[in-house]
Amino acid sequence: KTHAALNSVNGYQFTNLKNSLGVIYIVRDPRKVLLSYANHTQMNLDHSLKEISKISVWGGKINYQDRIQDTLDTHAGSWKSNYNSWKEFKKYDKYLLVKYEDLISDPEKTFLTILNFIHKISKAKLILDNLKLKNVFKTTSFKYLQKLENEGNFFEAPKTSDNKYIKFFKYGQKNTGKDIPTNIKRELEKGFASEMKELG
Repeated sequence: KTHAALNSVNGYQFTNLKNSLGVIYIVRDPRKVLLSYANHTQMNLDHSLKEISKISVWGGKINYQDRIQDTLDTHAGSWKSNYNSWKEFKKYDKYLLVKYEDLISDPEKTFLTILNFIHKISKAKLILDNLKLKNVFKTTSFKYLQKLENEGNFFEAPKTSDNKYIKFFKYGQKNTGKDIPTNIKRELEKGFASEMKELG
């Protein structure tokens, strides 16, 4: 699992078919990404738009209360360049595009598509354990994850300047992307127009 784009850094490719069996790319409506990113970083929407629109490198300095030391840079790119970069695996029929919104609206169907893809590229037979499958949906639901966060802080949640945790599981399905001011929404939709049309 990575936030990285499929880039080359100093002549070294992030990954290839020698190192990765395939790609499951989860894409989310950039309007929803904008709101979540603004909450996560505590930036205003204007600044968040600039961040997801530019080629960016994350990490190298983050320390999650000494539980995880992030010492590696993540060459994330922009929302647009990240999405486009991973299509390289399409040429080899080793690419599955999953819309985040489909995971929300029809988790079972989407998850089974993912499982079938994994079994296809790994040339393994798919054997479903219905009890495990039910447990997956229960323990990964937004409500359940929010409950866990409320019981004890989710360690990846960032902190405010006065050392209080910012909700990591905040919006869920309430994040419709409709709360964005018109000027920012227009700029976002203009910048990502062809990808948004392609994704429907």
